[in-house]
Amino acid sequence: MRNVQRTSFAARDWMAAQAADLLPVEYFHVVFTLPAEIAQIAYWNKKAVYDLLFRASAETLTTIAADPKRLGARIGMTNVLHTWGSALTHHPHVHIIVPGGGLSPDSTRWIGCRPGVPGRHP
Repeated sequence: MRNVQRTSFAARDWMAAQAADLLPVEYFHVVFTLPAEIAQIAYWNKKAVYDLLFRASAETLTTIAADPKRLGARIGMTNVLHTWGSALTHHPHVHIIVPGGGLSPDSTRWIGCRPGVPGRHP
């Protein structure tokens, strides 16, 4: 068997194992991008600015989701920092995967959002 085939089988198996861990809900992709002026500051102050970007983006999403007029739930998320754009220039931004719902404030039930609309009740 060629190495490429083994690699593709391993990747397929890994993806199937990851998919088995997902909640059976819709997921949303959200991107937070720094303005060019702040991106220039980030280039020389990476740790401070990237920490702020992670914190601010996560806090924004959790605050919106916790609002009873929106979703009224505690959400989880997966955040990934990208520091370069497609043109290979410095372009810091965070990609965030958010499930379509979250736990009720008392953690006793799941609150799902309306299909296709993150942060809205069904």
